Amino acid sequence: MNIQKTYQKLLIRSFKLRDITDKHAHFSYIIFRNKILSFGMNDACKTSPLTYKYTNNINKLNTHAEVASIICFLEDFNILRKCTLFSIRVNKKRQALMAKPCNVCERILTDFGLKNVYYSVSNVEVNKLW
Repeated sequence: MNIQKTYQKLLIRSFKLRDITDKHAHFSYIIFRNKILSFGMNDACKTSPLTYKYTNNINKLNTHAEVASIICFLEDFNILRKCTLFSIRVNKKRQALMAKPCNVCERILTDFGLKNVYYSVSNVEVNKLW
């Protein structure tokens, strides 16, 4: 997989999603063999039982994009060990922003065993978490 090429495609998709919603700005994609297997977006109004297992901090219970993409994952969870997750945050000006997963999301992603995790830094820069 060409990471930069995949990132650019997902970034364009994220800009389009951001254009149609004022509510969401952080998107997460689970990729396997260049196909999107799952997608998630942040939701400050929705809590997640999965997140609750990892923190009792009431401020961290809203559904983050990374967690939403795992919740929506319809494949066998063993496949996650072969998948790559991209976390992308964008603004209305079509700029990619820092989207490094928080500590809670990082623990969840680790426990689910994703092979690689990347996050946006800018329109041209994507960093690898692992």
